[in-house]
Amino acid sequence: MRNLGQGGGTTTSSIRSLFLKHRGVLSLEEVAKKLCVSPRTLRRRLADEGSQYQVLADNFRNDLSKEYIDTGLIPIKEIAYRLGFSRPDAFSRAFKSWNGITVNEYKNRSKT
Repeated sequence: MRNLGQGGGTTTSSIRSLFLKHRGVLSLEEVAKKLCVSPRTLRRRLADEGSQYQVLADNFRNDLSKEYIDTGLIPIKEIAYRLGFSRPDAFSRAFKSWNGITVNEYKNRSKT
């Protein structure tokens, strides 16, 4: 992975690329290591871009959860675990906070 100090894309886009590559959210420490910066530097660079690590992680999880739900092939319990949640109810609460609707409401909207 290229060093962020070498110029090029934004820190935000680099993190999104890592999430896509790994098909999931990595910890802040893992991302910092892969981008050859300290966690503190990573947080500072994100702040300079007007972002925060947790916001990026939650946005990615939300997008990926919708993708999984839309396929209809993966049970909610499995989606929760793939996205790093310890229990399906924790995922369900997060999904509702991200989208303002429950997983079942989202599924029903997707079918129409």
